[in-house]
Amino acid sequence: MNPAAILLYPFDWRGVLSRAAYRRNLSILVLVGVLVDRLDLLPGAASCGWTILAAAIGLSFDARRYHDMGRSAAWIVWANAIAAALAIAAFQFIPNILDLIPLPEDWRPDAAGEAVLGRFALPALVGAIVGNVAQSLWLATAPSFAGDNPYAHAAAQRATDEDRGEAPDEAALQAMIDRHIAKREVKTRFTGASAPQPQGASGPAAFQARPRQFGRRSR
Repeated sequence: MNPAAILLYPFDWRGVLSRAAYRRNLSILVLVGVLVDRLDLLPGAASCGWTILAAAIGLSFDARRYHDMGRSAAWIVWANAIAAALAIAAFQFIPNILDLIPLPEDWRPDAAGEAVLGRFALPALVGAIVGNVAQSLWLATAPSFAGDNPYAHAAAQRATDEDRGEAPDEAALQAMIDRHIAKREVKTRFTGASAPQPQGASGPAAFQARPRQFGRRSR
């Protein structure tokens, strides 16, 4: 397999991912994230970079799992959007969420800012996080598509094309061999035709068949 394809595999949204493979990959991703956080392996900006990287890998797992279920990866967007909308609607009936967060006075926005952040922005973020967790639990338990899955066919065809591209072209190799043999035959014929022939002989066979007479002179 191409090394670049191996490196890009965690970020590839194409193909399918079975339920067992999804559980395994997601468990490894969560375990690595917990170890990085607990052991403080990546300080500062590196930790934020790892968070973004892990989110991108998790989204690729979700997309391929949806494909295995026979659904489009656009369900990721729809699921998170619906969860965020439900959270915004629910937070309209409770006190402003900013009143429950002990922020310094210098950090508190004005009334308009509190309405936007406390009624829309923060509830949408909370809804997206909760919705993403619920979506992962659903993907980890939902069965694969039982019928003719077009996403699985596309993944198999792409794998076949990649293997075909990496394997040597037998027709091209045979053509190269044929050209090499033809060049050798032409060179052999040209060398044999240009070789000098002895007098009185019609060819190399006649020259070899006539024995040389020793002790007699021709008159």
